[in-house]
Amino acid sequence: MSNTSRTQLLISALVATFAAAAWAEPSTSPIPLIVADEGKVSLIDQDGTRTLADCRALNETRFVAGPKRGQVEHEWRPCYLSFLAVHAPTGRWAVSAAIMAGEVRLAVDGREYVPPTDKAGRPTKGDYILMGDRKGVLAVTLGRPETWTSDGTVYSQGPEAFTPDGSRVLVSNSKSAVCQWWSWSFAPRPVGVRVLPPGMTDTCHPPANGELRTVLRSKRDGVRIATLDPTGTKPWKLGPPLRQERRKMTAATLLGDSLVFFREGENHPEYGGCDETRPGSYRRFELSTGQERTFHTFEDWCVSSDFLLANARRRTVYFYGARPDPVDGGQRLFAHDLERDATREIDIESLHKVFDISADGRTLLLSTYPEGLMLYDVDSSRLVKVGGIHTKEAWALLLAPR
Repeated sequence: MSNTSRTQLLISALVATFAAAAWAEPSTSPIPLIVADEGKVSLIDQDGTRTLADCRALNETRFVAGPKRGQVEHEWRPCYLSFLAVHAPTGRWAVSAAIMAGEVRLAVDGREYVPPTDKAGRPTKGDYILMGDRKGVLAVTLGRPETWTSDGTVYSQGPEAFTPDGSRVLVSNSKSAVCQWWSWSFAPRPVGVRVLPPGMTDTCHPPANGELRTVLRSKRDGVRIATLDPTGTKPWKLGPPLRQERRKMTAATLLGDSLVFFREGENHPEYGGCDETRPGSYRRFELSTGQERTFHTFEDWCVSSDFLLANARRRTVYFYGARPDPVDGGQRLFAHDLERDATREIDIESLHKVFDISADGRTLLLSTYPEGLMLYDVDSSRLVKVGGIHTKEAWALLLAPR
């Protein structure tokens, strides 16, 4: 082979190498984060991406007709993960893993778990709770037995938050318009304590990060504030009913003495659809003064996406605009500063979803349609791609640096 041919081959190889590197999916993140995606819980940090839990569900197909009649086929598939909760200081995490229709068994890191049966011996469906830390999986529990059903009823068990010291996981148990809360010890054999019985609230509003109070909503008592026991071992203390109407209140959260919520608009009495004179709005109610005011009103839009992200340190809430961006079709993200009483739109191209905000309020964890998982600096408007998410069903939360 001539020197010219060797040189051309070398150049071609270098070009291919650089092209592959340019298009390769990033596997590191300057800020550590936990991702639950496609049946795996992963840690992404400056050292790369590491799988902490590999969850699979065994799907069973029974053929009752056709050439395969009487046969049974089994296939392991990535299980569906949801309701990710992370305790940033310790790196502990908890996630819900569902057994759905057609699935008969769960396997976590190769260890299999068989769901319970009902009184008639029929297999049930429900949510396992997986717990772990930076080292991997610590525990897998069925949670509450009554949440496992065989009649098609969906009764979720969703890890939503940790106690301040990370010793217990707060799990919402919801069925239709009924919600109750349980606290589970972070241990190889978790023990559950019910901290809020059913009937107290019809929506599960978790506390904002750094807060020990949350919003309850019920037909009987209207809107109330619940104060969480910091140890997670005692029932929550319930405050008196507030003067706000429960009806059409969604996406509520507390930042100190400020209750922030979305109030759905009213439909037009004659023409149907949203009444442009009474659209949906975001509001704040000051518990200390009893004053309420609207800080953002949607134009000709009555309902919201039920998204509200709060940061206690900067006293800022983030929410989506009603209609998608007219140019790229992405979500429109707004921020309201409670201290300055100011609202602004944050321009992020093709925004798909916002997952989390750092404790100092500076970094948002989000995903965009063309790029996937990203870190966004609120102060500099700088975006950094970190990868790690491949489906729209993924969950991701930030961790504190080591």
